[in-house]
Amino acid sequence: MPSSDSITIRPEKFVQGGLTLAHHEGQAVFVHGALPGELVQAEIRRERTGHRFAVVTDVLEASAGRKPSDCSIFPQCGGCSFRHIDYAKEIEIKRDLLREHRHLEPELDRLEFFTADPDGYRHHARLHRTDAAVGFFALWTEELIQLPESGCLQLAPELNAALRATKPLASEFSLYLTTDRQVIESSEKNKEIDFKLQTPDRSFSWPYRPGLFFQANRFLIGPWLAYIDDLLAGSPRNALELFCGSGLIGGYVRKNLRSYTGVESYGASLEQARLNFKRSGLEGRFLLRDLYQKKGISGLGEMRSDLWIVNPPRAGMKEPLCHEANRSKISEMIYSSCNPQTLNRDIGLLKKGGFTVAGLAAFDFFPRTPHMEMVVHLKR
Repeated sequence: MPSSDSITIRPEKFVQGGLTLAHHEGQAVFVHGALPGELVQAEIRRERTGHRFAVVTDVLEASAGRKPSDCSIFPQCGGCSFRHIDYAKEIEIKRDLLREHRHLEPELDRLEFFTADPDGYRHHARLHRTDAAVGFFALWTEELIQLPESGCLQLAPELNAALRATKPLASEFSLYLTTDRQVIESSEKNKEIDFKLQTPDRSFSWPYRPGLFFQANRFLIGPWLAYIDDLLAGSPRNALELFCGSGLIGGYVRKNLRSYTGVESYGASLEQARLNFKRSGLEGRFLLRDLYQKKGISGLGEMRSDLWIVNPPRAGMKEPLCHEANRSKISEMIYSSCNPQTLNRDIGLLKKGGFTVAGLAAFDFFPRTPHMEMVVHLKR
């Protein structure tokens, strides 16, 4: 028998966050693990005023588009949203949902969409453990869902093998895969993870350390960097890279720039950027600033630059930094975002300063989840 917090509902459509929308007793219910049109049993996991969140526990009437999940802990695990459909359908859903963002929607007819293998793509991941299990949290709770014996389908095979072979002591830990197939744990903070790219005309190496931000999709980092690099071919620019992290983008495109300044709020990342530039024989200037504080933003518009490269966290640039860009003399911006919602907001603010969208691309850095990376080329 269904529990008291279990309901029978028929979801109507996909919405943001990898969820479907249903209605029950006058309330909106956002459902994880369902397809539109299905009749499902779902367990309420979270309640808010006027809406609730639920996870499918049983499919009573399945959609023709449903595929058997290839993961035994989906949808109870919160790591994936789309294990029950074809990957091509997932991309179609992600494209469609972009149309809900009014500053992105007019540009979507020229959107370039980059994909790669949707499995085994993560070369680093953060996990949790108890005495009895290692895995990820269930959606909307801190209930630990134990990974299957085979591991997580998102992780590179070497990371899954390391999870089977060792039992980290920390309740939260990360694993990192080096290009030469070595696995490093987050406790090994003094070790470097050397990420390497090899193309027919270029060899590129960029180390980082445990705990520092680095893009997770080992298959798409190369195409993402190459796309940004192609945008800069031609006339050299004086570039300011904001949220530069370990300097990955700047280091890759430095040959196309007249000058480069990297700005970052996390000191360890900035020191890694300085070290990487020095090792690679690249010239660059680096500033430690909090770009979400007035003091950190002040004066950026006066710096000698005609191009900003920005790659912020999910919070986006935010209004003060967008205003600083608008009052600056820059004529061009390359904005890489992992959150279309805050990207859409910021594009609306930047348009007030005369910027227009000159190019738009999406990189499916996070297959089987609702997330993606977008690159917008802005000019004025």
